[in-house]
Amino acid sequence: MATRAATTTKPTSSRVPLRRAYHFEPSTRFACLKFAPGLALAFADGAEQSIAIQNQCGFDVSFANSRARLGLTDFALQSPLPLDVPAHGLTELKVLFTRAQAGARDDTLFLDVTGNAQVIRYPFTLATPAQP
Repeated sequence: MATRAATTTKPTSSRVPLRRAYHFEPSTRFACLKFAPGLALAFADGAEQSIAIQNQCGFDVSFANSRARLGLTDFALQSPLPLDVPAHGLTELKVLFTRAQAGARDDTLFLDVTGNAQVIRYPFTLATPAQP
């Protein structure tokens, strides 16, 4: 969800903004792209996880420009980019987890998805339990 600011004004001739009110709007997504098990992966130590990507769109899509919110070295994208998925095609996005530090490890992998002359940023949550 994205937030957007809306300005309310005082009912005077000066029209000076009084305060900002925020509201949530759904993030833009391609409704025809399906992800299994979803946009989140839970890892065990030394494990590789995959997200199946099913393109039910009538156009090709491409995943590119990977970046991580925190940049933790524990998570490594294994799928080569750009990852192209033809219209009505199926592929996998693979991520490897190798623990670099004790404790719970969480990050968000962002990928730009291009299709139908539009680029949309998708977030993938990567999480592990704390090390016993």
